[in-house]
Amino acid sequence: MKMRQVAVDDAEQGRGLGKMLSLAAEKYALDNSYHTMFCHARKVAAPFYHKLGYSIVGDEFTEVNIPHYLMEKKLI
Repeated sequence: MKMRQVAVDDAEQGRGLGKMLSLAAEKYALDNSYHTMFCHARKVAAPFYHKLGYSIVGDEFTEVNIPHYLMEKKLI
């Protein structure tokens, strides 16, 4: 399942909201029989997703003039 358009306002970052949103999306995916979550993560957000267990797949690419990585996580 592809996770799209996850963002937390700069003023609200660091409170765990992005993690809660991501984990809720993963639960939804599992509840609906998906076993892999993937996203197009902005390069600056890759460390955030890495902490949640996501891995970079392939090379950096540009999307809407912003560097991104394809990242994925196997859901258990």
